[in-house]
Amino acid sequence: MRKFYCSLLCTLLSTLTYAQLCAPNGITTTPGSAVNPQRPSKVNTFNYAAPSWPLNISSNQVSATSIPSPFFNTDNLSQFYDPIPGPKDILPENGWELIKRDLGFNDQGVANNPGTTFPYFIVYNKYRSVLRIFFAKLDFNSFNGCNVILKFDAFSPMKTSVLDLSKEVKAVDVIFDTDKTFTTVAAFGSTLPFKWFYADFPLMYDPCTCLYASKLNIEVWFSNTSKVTLEGTSTGRIETIIDQGRPVNGSSDNSSYSVGKLTEGAKKATDSYKSAVGFINGFKTKVDKYAPQQEKQNKKDLADQLAQVVGKSGFLRAGLNSIPFISSAVSLFDFFTSGGTQASGPIDVNVMPMSIDMFTKLKGDIQNNTPYTTIGFRTPGSDVSGASDNDYPYYNEVLGTFNLMLSPKLTNLVTRTQEFDEVTFNIITRTQELYKIKEDLSYVLNPASGLEIQEIKVALVAEGSFFPDYGSPNGDFAYFEGYNELTNGYAFRTDYVDVGCLTDQVFQISYTDEPNGVNWAPTLVYAKLMVNLRRINSNADTQNVLFVSKYPVTYASNSGVDWNTSQSSPCRTITAANPTVVDNFCKSSIYKRQPRFPFVRAEEYDDAVKKLQESERKNLAKNEKEIFELSPNPASAKEMVSIKCSLANEQSVRISIYNLLGELIAVPFNQHVDSGLFETKIDISNLQIGVYFISIEKGLGVRETKRFLVTNN
Repeated sequence: MRKFYCSLLCTLLSTLTYAQLCAPNGITTTPGSAVNPQRPSKVNTFNYAAPSWPLNISSNQVSATSIPSPFFNTDNLSQFYDPIPGPKDILPENGWELIKRDLGFNDQGVANNPGTTFPYFIVYNKYRSVLRIFFAKLDFNSFNGCNVILKFDAFSPMKTSVLDLSKEVKAVDVIFDTDKTFTTVAAFGSTLPFKWFYADFPLMYDPCTCLYASKLNIEVWFSNTSKVTLEGTSTGRIETIIDQGRPVNGSSDNSSYSVGKLTEGAKKATDSYKSAVGFINGFKTKVDKYAPQQEKQNKKDLADQLAQVVGKSGFLRAGLNSIPFISSAVSLFDFFTSGGTQASGPIDVNVMPMSIDMFTKLKGDIQNNTPYTTIGFRTPGSDVSGASDNDYPYYNEVLGTFNLMLSPKLTNLVTRTQEFDEVTFNIITRTQELYKIKEDLSYVLNPASGLEIQEIKVALVAEGSFFPDYGSPNGDFAYFEGYNELTNGYAFRTDYVDVGCLTDQVFQISYTDEPNGVNWAPTLVYAKLMVNLRRINSNADTQNVLFVSKYPVTYASNSGVDWNTSQSSPCRTITAANPTVVDNFCKSSIYKRQPRFPFVRAEEYDDAVKKLQESERKNLAKNEKEIFELSPNPASAKEMVSIKCSLANEQSVRISIYNLLGELIAVPFNQHVDSGLFETKIDISNLQIGVYFISIEKGLGVRETKRFLVTNN
């Protein structure tokens, strides 16, 4: 049997040999001065910063020849409208680039026939690492809500770490979590159609993106009834969409929130806000719910101070130490990013902070879900050598700004003492734990982001069950950090230290076992990073970017560890992982393994898969002669194509059709069938004249492919 090595997967395999580092492609989509040396046919011609755009629609319910930009329109999306003349937060100088769009015209401005049935445009902010889709609905159907889903295509040859924020953030070397999905639930309100709606998705940087082919999909589903309760988010809000398009209890701050898969029941939640004020208000709500009583007012005061500085054009230019309260102001979130905008003079600039809660309980249901459209495109920055122009993103640069390539390695030393309490007549156990990061952090910065690192500070976060009645744990973990709703865990952190001094620092924590057995003890430990990023070639009116993220640690042997603190002065300079190290990592079995590569398995998995395939072949040989036939071939588009194959066992059978570029065209059959001779007919009337590949996948990993020709005879 032959494996399927059609064009797209051939390209994927060939890159394993000649992979190059993910240097920028030199693409910009700036209206009027766009450049694309990689694929000149896809130079952007769409002015996404204009007040309105021509529209060519195919609808029997709506007629219009133009549509206003949500940044110049008071309808519906008021968080983007700014009545003051001047720059809007959609301009390239603030980091925005165009990924894809459809307003019914091609790249040369010629009207498509038919026009669009789903106007949309997708932009990306390379400084804040946010993917944003704006879309408009063009009919009067009774749907009153929608779910926007960002995920990898089911047949993407590999999956990068770009969607890591939909689950717990982890370094790139951690075994890849399957089925990463972002979902945004939005209410339409009562004024339809022809209004803009949007969804924001925060993305993470994967330094290996360009070496392999991958594909993302944005799905839009409409619904009549949707109720999602997010417990523990910054606002604690409930989004409810019910009959007649009347939102019962929607978001009042016009923020966008995203969660993981709605069916999983517990997930992180992402919130993006119009301004720092919205973020601060949400932060205060969270403080009231989770912070210790003695810390509530202090944290609220610090949050107010943050609101005053996060919108200033000089934000963080003097360094993280210039804003001493910033670590406390973002303490209740796993992830936070803001900044990167530019203004003329030292005036306030519009920012849209984005945060992810530490842990969130999710409840809810979606009823009468109806698929509306799917927008597919190659993961920006990935290998696009076999991509059609339709799949190719206008901004084909690797997404994300910063990430850890390797998990922080932590060593741990525990000592316990016991003493008799003469008052309670109990034996009291006192525990002391020492923590030390054993190796310098291995981090990566996206060269396409247009950012450089000004400074990195790191703290350790320890989480334990129950809240300590006697206050914070003793020692270095003195700052209350947050609450984990899934484990009923309370987290405390150390002070932040410069990344260049991190391996010299010993962190100590001590706690006492309570006689009643209800005590706080560390069960999970994380490294939390605050990264101050400076725009390259910035000026005095340009904001820095604050990137905050929390990573789980891996434990390393404490042999040879010096537990005496001997901090370097000054701190050493820790640079990003060098290109050779990154290149070797991206081609290693650490990165190239299932389920990141569902179709190309890394070496450590190959033996097991080959054994399964060989067993399948032997069973087939015992029962009957191997058969895989297509008839007729060539075939007219007016004919049905018959497919026959042999099945040794009862198993699943999937038939897929690919074009010459290796792009999936259709899946005409995907069912579980009995053993023996299997035969079915597939309709090819929708295929244009040309060469195609029919692939049949039987059971686990056994795939056969035949080339066939569609003619006009």
